[in-house]
Order: sequence, then C-alpha cells, then structure tokens
Amino acid sequence: MISEFANDDRGYHEWLQGHPDGFVLNVRRDYAPKYIVLHSAQCPNIRDLYGVRAFGASTARAHRKICGMTIPELAQWARARGRSDPSFSKMCERCLPESTRAAHW
Repeated sequence: MISEFANDDRGYHEWLQGHPDGFVLNVRRDYAPKYIVLHSAQCPNIRDLYGVRAFGASTARAHRKICGMTIPELAQWARARGRSDPSFSKMCERCLPESTRAAHW
C-alpha cells in the first residue's frame, strides 16, 4: 500500500519508524516525472536521524514523500504519474536501494 506525505513530517517519520524495510520516493511537489528518486527507508538522506532539521523540511517545502513496501508498487505509482518506463529518474547512490531489489521484487 502506498502512503503519500505532503505537509506531514510527523506522519512521514512515523511511517519510516514503522517500516524500516520499506522504500521512499522523493518527488517534487508537482509530481514532475523527471524527478522521482528512489531511496531505502533507512537512507540518511531522507531521514532526520538526529532531529536537527526544521519542521517541514521533509514534506512541506519543495518535495513530498511517497512510501511503499516494494519497489514494484512504487514503480507503478511513478508510471501513473508520467514516467514512460517502470524506472525512476535516479536510484540514491548513498543507500543503494537497487542492492535490496531482489528481496522486494
């Protein structure tokens, strides 16, 4: 099941805590299909591990977060928002979500 977070950092961080094996798409607020970046839910780039980011930094500014438990369901979401193929515009190079792909496809 897909969970979308806009203007809801609290809900987003609760989802991350409850779904450590999940995946997150970082997308622009307007859902631009050219910017859909896949992260693992454990990625430091999309988590506020130390509580130092200002409230709203994750979901209330330029981006929103789309969360799911499998890469295929997130790929389907991306296709429905205009991606011409089942890929993402980028895979995070820090968390390497592609390395966990086999377990989630």
